[in-house]
Amino acid sequence: MEGINIQIEPCKTYFSDGCVETAGTDETDLLRGEPKPNSNESTNSWPSWLFKQSAVIGYGALNTVDYLGESLANFFGITTPKYQFEINYHNNIMQEMNAEKVANEESMKGWTQQPTKCIVTAEPC
Repeated sequence: MEGINIQIEPCKTYFSDGCVETAGTDETDLLRGEPKPNSNESTNSWPSWLFKQSAVIGYGALNTVDYLGESLANFFGITTPKYQFEINYHNNIMQEMNAEKVANEESMKGWTQQPTKCIVTAEPC
């Protein structure tokens, strides 16, 4: 079984300006039986392994706490703007003022005079 040699052709990627060949990918290296450079446990020391594991655990814990915090804030309504009721009140007052202004203009239509247009016609001499 050890005498079997599997040859895999390089992967070709075609682009508009040419072709690129990649000699070895992770899948072909695994099929050939070549180990990854960082996968050897004996070369890693304990401090580096502990640092990597603590980073992975810390990253996961931070993501979990962040998700829970956002969910609770959304549930309790903390994510809404602080003074949204004031903003809504101001917008309602502005709409009422605009509606009142339009109503006043409608009621005053007959009371104001519109300027007369002067038309001057000149005949050629």
